[in-house]
Amino acid sequence: EIRRFERSPPETLAQLARRTAMIDRPGRIAIEQFGNTFVAYIPGTQNWLPLAGKNPLDLTSNLHAMKGAGLAASERGLSSALQKSGAGPSSKIYLVGHSQGGMVAANLALRDSRVAGIVTFGAPIAQVAGQLKIPVVAIEHSNDVVPKLGLKANPLVENITTVVREVPIVKPVDVLVEAHDISNYAKTAELADDAAVGNGEYGLKRVREQVLAGIGVGGSAGEVRIFEINRK
Repeated sequence: EIRRFERSPPETLAQLARRTAMIDRPGRIAIEQFGNTFVAYIPGTQNWLPLAGKNPLDLTSNLHAMKGAGLAASERGLSSALQKSGAGPSSKIYLVGHSQGGMVAANLALRDSRVAGIVTFGAPIAQVAGQLKIPVVAIEHSNDVVPKLGLKANPLVENITTVVREVPIVKPVDVLVEAHDISNYAKTAELADDAAVGNGEYGLKRVREQVLAGIGVGGSAGEVRIFEINRK
């Protein structure tokens, strides 16, 4: 554990994205506690070297996460951090992940019954999404190649809503980076929030509300713990 501070429960999908983007140090994740409810934020890949290093948010964990639940070092690190944060057998856990963090969230949800909902940004979760029975909001950019690594679309089922948008690119040469950047996903999340407030996007509105209500929108401030996870 690196440090602690207080903040209010997130109220929108955009806030979930921004809080994920706030994690800007290697190997760190954030876990919020609101009573017996925990919200974990897992960033994307931070190291693309082919060899496994100290930071488990790396290419090696990407490959292991694609193979199945419980294999990636980043997923095991998240489980350990949740335990150290005080999450117990009766706790409810919500997971928010960008890229690899979304894969980690989906995989942990398969093997931990305490996970009550997940929100992913630019994550290839299609290979396991059909097995998830909890509320899932998946936000993807059509010009982002990473969500396509699941090799199929997310299933059309009641508990999963997939928001897809083609994000405008400022520099065409940087399309891969811009389309996958968490700050651009935060902008798409804002549009998703706006669509859910109205009466048009019923499926999005329903699943979004299930996730945010479970976290405790409008409740008292909770404690945030910042953890650093390491591969030994």
